Amino acid sequence: MAIIYRANDVSDAIQYAASLHKGGSHNWFRGQLEDFPVRSSFTRLDEAERETALEKIARFEHWVKSTRGTEALAHDVNSFAAVAQHYGLPTNYVDFTTNPEIAAFFAADNPNNRVVTRNSCIICLDTNDLKDFWNAMPPKYPAPEFIRVEVPNLWRLESQGGCFLFCPYGNFENIYDLDRIVFAYKGPLTSIPRTRIYPLRKSSLEILLDQFFMNERLIKGTREMHELPAFREMAHITVTVHGGWDPEFCEYPPTVLDSWTQGEIRQWLEPKRELFSRVSAEAVVLLTLRPNFTLLEIRSNVESAILSALCRDPLLRTRLVRWEVHSGASPEENSVIAKKLERLWDGIRILPYSAEQVTYGMAQCVALWAAARGKNTNWLHVQEQAAKACMADPVEVEFGPLDGSYSKGFASQSFLLRAVRPDVATYLRPSLAPIVVGNITGLLQAIQEPTRLFDFSVLADLFVRQLAPSQVLFRDESVAIFYSPATIDRFGLP
Repeated sequence: MAIIYRANDVSDAIQYAASLHKGGSHNWFRGQLEDFPVRSSFTRLDEAERETALEKIARFEHWVKSTRGTEALAHDVNSFAAVAQHYGLPTNYVDFTTNPEIAAFFAADNPNNRVVTRNSCIICLDTNDLKDFWNAMPPKYPAPEFIRVEVPNLWRLESQGGCFLFCPYGNFENIYDLDRIVFAYKGPLTSIPRTRIYPLRKSSLEILLDQFFMNERLIKGTREMHELPAFREMAHITVTVHGGWDPEFCEYPPTVLDSWTQGEIRQWLEPKRELFSRVSAEAVVLLTLRPNFTLLEIRSNVESAILSALCRDPLLRTRLVRWEVHSGASPEENSVIAKKLERLWDGIRILPYSAEQVTYGMAQCVALWAAARGKNTNWLHVQEQAAKACMADPVEVEFGPLDGSYSKGFASQSFLLRAVRPDVATYLRPSLAPIVVGNITGLLQAIQEPTRLFDFSVLADLFVRQLAPSQVLFRDESVAIFYSPATIDRFGLP
């Protein structure tokens, strides 16, 4: 028989849940905005929705197995499922936590301000009691599993003290009674900021995951477009896709350069494990820019400020940084560039770039922002003009992995040419080599696989100094950003 405790409010519920936890009678907790029976997200789907969910899970599994940097997830089913669960993919895992206060947060969390028609509740589970109960069940009913897993750099799981009940039963509470604390919803729990539960900053793993979810949005958009009557009436066009080079330009397939071997780039694909509880002890770096500064002075000033901060705190790159920008711009505009700098810092600080490369890239982002700020003309034109102000002979390029995600950024043509392999002419057709060699547009039309065209270290230097800053500044927050060439398979013109 389930025990139901009626609390006055969420604070009262926390106190009662904490007393249960301290007394040892219950050790797992789950907060729900409304008191519904506990069911996994997968069992709540109808048949058509389940088919769609299984397709999405299959795509995620393929992505994990084929994406460099996610190998650990591919070899651990519980780690794989934990990531899927925390990013909204339907699974048979049910979220719990060992922390009653975090459970209370979820019981009172209502970010969309929906109408709450039932009491809120905290589910209280005694895992030992459930184990004992299931020992008496017939063998045809597999026992629920208690999953405790640490997924490196999955900050959401760490922040929530997360654990999971593997429970494929849609009628679980008809079999086993779960105790609960119920109370009337009166608003969110103010003692825990939402950013503690859902960190706004991203780890190396969470930066990679942006690729998958960007591609999922592209798939959804493509499917919706295919449903349009006008699209159905269009004639189907067959497109021939070659490898990473164009045989019309290349007489022979270019070889993969030695600088791209796994041994050479492994350090770029295996960032160290970071605990959010440690990196989130934010440092603060102040950037002061006078309104009359030239772009060169802005870049120099920012570089100097960041280098000074790195000298004062040699461990600065092991932590998140809150950037404060004081300039002649409005507080809103200063806040925009500060957020952009956060995203850029989080992406490049964890990679094996030198301090000089990191500071230059950060300064470049501020310079691009200053060059683009206040322009009210076409946004694409603004980007081009800002790039011209901050780089020599810039060109917009597009790049990404084979999973379908992609990004765009600006790079100097002369810088790109410095990264090109010195023997590229030997792979080009003799009639075209004189035209293509030294012409970055022609070279990118000829060879689109970066491993066959560019030296890795020079291209990585280009990424941190130009491509990463321009991506972060000009691209939307919801899309993938690539901070090094280590995870891309294609590089060409938009």
